[in-house]
Amino acid sequence: MKVSGKLLSGLVELAREAKPREVGGLLLQKKSVVSDFVLMPGEFTTHSVYVRYYDVPIYPSSVGTFHSHPAPRGRLPGSYLGGPSRADKDFFSRMGRFHLILADPFSIKTASAWDGRGKPASIELVSR
Repeated sequence: MKVSGKLLSGLVELAREAKPREVGGLLLQKKSVVSDFVLMPGEFTTHSVYVRYYDVPIYPSSVGTFHSHPAPRGRLPGSYLGGPSRADKDFFSRMGRFHLILADPFSIKTASAWDGRGKPASIELVSR
């Protein structure tokens, strides 16, 4: 998936500022590039983002989601450093085809991409 480098840098900074809480939102695509986002309504805690599906706004340009992992994931069952938990995979299956996880320590190098089934996906950074 093509992702704006400016957007990814901004999401990394947002995740850094939200720590110790998770933060999450919808990824929006324009002209085949994921280049914008909106925060999802919900509760952002130190362990998860709680979203009420009926409160998620409808955006025709939404292709998936992003959220942060502010705590090391090696200690949590069903997940690994930066990767999706079982709850993440269930969420992905309901919310689009492309998902980003921003893992601590937050940087572009600790961002990872996943498809709607929780399988690794590739990120192509573009300058838009």
